[in-house]
Amino acid sequence: MHFYLFLLCYGSQERELKQFRDGLKQELRLLKQEVDLMPKDRRKNIFKTRKEKLEADHEEREKLFLEKLNENHESSLRRLSDTHREKIALMERQFLQQKQQLMRSREAALWELEEKQIHEKQQLAKRQLKDIFFLQRHQMLSRHEKELEQIKRMNQRKEEELLKRQTVEKRALPKRIRNEMKAREMMFRESLRISLAVNTDPDEERDKLKK
Repeated sequence: MHFYLFLLCYGSQERELKQFRDGLKQELRLLKQEVDLMPKDRRKNIFKTRKEKLEADHEEREKLFLEKLNENHESSLRRLSDTHREKIALMERQFLQQKQQLMRSREAALWELEEKQIHEKQQLAKRQLKDIFFLQRHQMLSRHEKELEQIKRMNQRKEEELLKRQTVEKRALPKRIRNEMKAREMMFRESLRISLAVNTDPDEERDKLKK
């Protein structure tokens, strides 16, 4: 950009220098026309003298013009450079503002998207937890029903076994009672026999046996 500004100033300087030199040439042509109007024998010397003087004047004027032109060129270049820097600074500020605005908009959009995702995840987690709860409840109820049915069947089998055992024991009770009575009677008779063996009185032994 600085090179472009330099080219602009340099082009303007070249045009001004060309115009100045064209003006000097025009003065030289006017001098020649003026000398041509003089007597012919004086033309050469007068033209030479006045031309040298004019050329020396032109050289001095061109030197001053170039100095002034360079000063103007430097001043214009500084002014254009300052303007360019101001424009660049303004563009940079605008760019930074736009960048910050875009970053804020992006952060706001990301935050909104993140909040939406968090809310959706929470809702999904709630639904999943609710589904798991109902599934576990259903499985628990099914398991409890199966366990109750199994316990009922076990209790029923136990009741049936108890009833069968009671029936068998009830049927066997009279026989067992008779067997016990016979066993007791035998034990009683055996004890009497032993006691009679100790006692030598036969009449008393016969009385006990009768009893």
